[in-house]
Amino acid sequence: MSSTSLAFDDASPYVKRRDWQIISLIGAVHASSHFFQLLLPTLCLSLAHEYGYVFARLGLLASLFFLVSCLGQASSGFVVDRIGPAPVLRFGLVLFIVSALLIAVSGSYPVLMLAAVIGGIGNSVFHPVDYSIINHRVSAPRLGHAFSVHGLTGNLGWALTPVFMATLIHLFNWRIATLAAGGLIGVVLFFTWLGRDLLAGRNQAVDARSGAQV
Repeated sequence: MSSTSLAFDDASPYVKRRDWQIISLIGAVHASSHFFQLLLPTLCLSLAHEYGYVFARLGLLASLFFLVSCLGQASSGFVVDRIGPAPVLRFGLVLFIVSALLIAVSGSYPVLMLAAVIGGIGNSVFHPVDYSIINHRVSAPRLGHAFSVHGLTGNLGWALTPVFMATLIHLFNWRIATLAAGGLIGVVLFFTWLGRDLLAGRNQAVDARSGAQV
């Protein structure tokens, strides 16, 4: 066996390490998407106190977020296939940051609705993006691990939101908490930029064995 084929073998330390780097990065991205899904619900009490909104109007914001996300997810897979998952992933994270900034500076209900729409568009891309990267970049022996970690990190993202937001709302206020949430998404975006080589292209071990050009 040549040194080149050994370097791309599924069992080689290089491929194992790269697989787990990809799995960890996608896990962090997936956690951030689930984290953001609960941002508006965790702000309901604060927004009701600040503006006097009834809970029906506040619930509509979350419904709008998920409705836009549902509709967008049906088409985002086609975009991923056309331009690749990495730029779509970063686009989704940027929209989360924009949505968080709009919520933090909002002074009216229409601004909150706009933030919900922007956040919903951002949220729509992550499952097509995540699954595309996992299937194209993670070696077959670790695909089960990848999907398990993907599901786990999504649940951890949900668990983090109320703790994170409630703590910062208690210590500061809901606007600071929302800005901090946007900053947390910004950290994840920065790591996706640092790990951009991990997210691009196809699985080298598969390509090396099939004779494809990488």
